[in-house]
Amino acid sequence: MTTDRHALSQANIVGYASGNFGKNILWNTLEIFLIFYLTDILGVNPAKAGLIVLLSVIWDALLDPLVAVSADKTQSRWGKYGPYIMIGAPLASLSFMAIFLMGHWGLSMPFFVVVAMIMVFRMAYTIIDLPHNALIARVTRDGHVRSRIAITRFMFSATGSFTLSIASIAIFSAPTPQGQAENFLIFAYIAALLSLGAMWVSWFSVRRFDIEGPAGQINLVDIPRALGVVLRHRNGLIVLSLAFISGMSLPIFGRMLSYYSKYYLDDFNYQWAVWPSMIDLDVVISTQNCVGYALAALMMGQFLFSFVLLRGAKYLTKAQILRLSHGIIVMAMIIFAVWPPHRLWGLVSIAFIVGLGSAGIWSVIWGMAPDIVDQIESQYGFRPEGMFIGCTIVFMKLANGLGNGLMGASLDALGYVANAVQSPLTLKGLHIISWGWPILGSVACIGLLQIYREGR
Repeated sequence: MTTDRHALSQANIVGYASGNFGKNILWNTLEIFLIFYLTDILGVNPAKAGLIVLLSVIWDALLDPLVAVSADKTQSRWGKYGPYIMIGAPLASLSFMAIFLMGHWGLSMPFFVVVAMIMVFRMAYTIIDLPHNALIARVTRDGHVRSRIAITRFMFSATGSFTLSIASIAIFSAPTPQGQAENFLIFAYIAALLSLGAMWVSWFSVRRFDIEGPAGQINLVDIPRALGVVLRHRNGLIVLSLAFISGMSLPIFGRMLSYYSKYYLDDFNYQWAVWPSMIDLDVVISTQNCVGYALAALMMGQFLFSFVLLRGAKYLTKAQILRLSHGIIVMAMIIFAVWPPHRLWGLVSIAFIVGLGSAGIWSVIWGMAPDIVDQIESQYGFRPEGMFIGCTIVFMKLANGLGNGLMGASLDALGYVANAVQSPLTLKGLHIISWGWPILGSVACIGLLQIYREGR
């Protein structure tokens, strides 16, 4: 493993980081649109849709430690992580396409078929995600180089999210569920091929570091001790709780954008005024199509605030940045609750502000995790890196599944019926779900941060 920052070229860094585009374009598509796709395209009951996602995420979380242990024991002529990425990437792409083929095959699919399709994708994604993330430890030990890699990876992730937001405008240009199903399928083909290429390029760019790195074996005897320490460590539990609460509540706003745009915005077709004081543009768009513009604004907010954080991080502690970021979410959700937007400019503005806050939240949580590892090492004399990072991933995935389950159950309780005129009560409920869960989550996180102690 190299410790020389000059041994790693910019081409190596860019090539490795491109894998984040490949992962993000698949993951975010399902993160944002899966519940909507199940209810409005496949015709699945909202409660069942939430249950499907919850089951698949639990399955995903169970796979994480298995893949981690298996990868740690692997040493081949393709390196430690190469076999997983090279074989897992086509499996992830094919299973991703299969999910969207269901809408092409028919609008009514058996429950077990839908669950099986999504579980296969989750398994394939885990096979590439954990090894790709772990590759950074074999590529370099230099902290400055790792920072450059992290920034470059984020840029590729943001590019993937922005690509999805633009594609969603085309996807929802179709006025019927059948047309949208076909558009989803076309996008799935393109995204799958792009993902496959990006993942293969990512590993090939740094393959010599993977192949020449030390073999290493996980010590199974230390796992119970490490887990016990992690679950007793006060700051560690706080960070895991922050990850769980944020992962459960904040993504609901993004997932609800499809429902809010389709059912809540005024009129199906209207002329769009960018701002109320400006002259209306001669552009006629559907309200559901607005989700693409809102997602693009959210991603732009994330991208902008990440660079602000790079400049200002040295002046604030991680806990202070996290309080600020959750405060931004609370402010945005209060505005959204009091003045629910009925036009695109209002929804885009709210989404941009949410993007600002979410950038700080996700980047700082992953920045806190290594700090906890350092704290445990100073107190107990060993570094449970894989254990704590693995726990953080599992907590976030379980939270993601629970959030989808809560969202589906909430839609079902409101009497939501896909592709139908919604009652005033249901419309009000759609609005409350969009801001209610995120604001509760951010307030809870701000409270938890009051008892977090930096460096302890």
